[in-house]
Amino acid sequence: MSQVYPPLWIPSQVLRIFLQAILAGFNPFPSKNVHLFQGPTIFDNTDNLSQVTEATFQGYALQSAFNWGTPYFDGAGQLVMNAGIFAFQATGPGNPNAIGGWYITDAANTGFNWGWNFPELVGMAKNGDTCIAQPFFIWPQQPEGAFP
Repeated sequence: MSQVYPPLWIPSQVLRIFLQAILAGFNPFPSKNVHLFQGPTIFDNTDNLSQVTEATFQGYALQSAFNWGTPYFDGAGQLVMNAGIFAFQATGPGNPNAIGGWYITDAANTGFNWGWNFPELVGMAKNGDTCIAQPFFIWPQQPEGAFP
């Protein structure tokens, strides 16, 4: 006896098209670089690079060339994609920073894509201090500081 399944319900035509594009190999987010910023920031619909102060602690360097993982639906029915995990590490005591979160730019570092505030500041003041960032995207509810 064959099993009959109800049709898959996708809440939004846009979401369905978006998911099909991702599964077909199209990257809708051609982001290339992950940066850390100092202090908390308030993101809004006018976000641009002038609203963030990039980290400057000793040993800091932006990280690039990441790929998005396989999209999935979370328990609330939202489409979620995670990027890889990025570890930023201080190499000395010079130029301490209080890191507020991460942001993503294009390959030329001229286009701000979006950013995220950590729940609390991360101190980067001495050799070995580490800050972890994992960019993500949630549709239809973007995180605080989603797309400009």
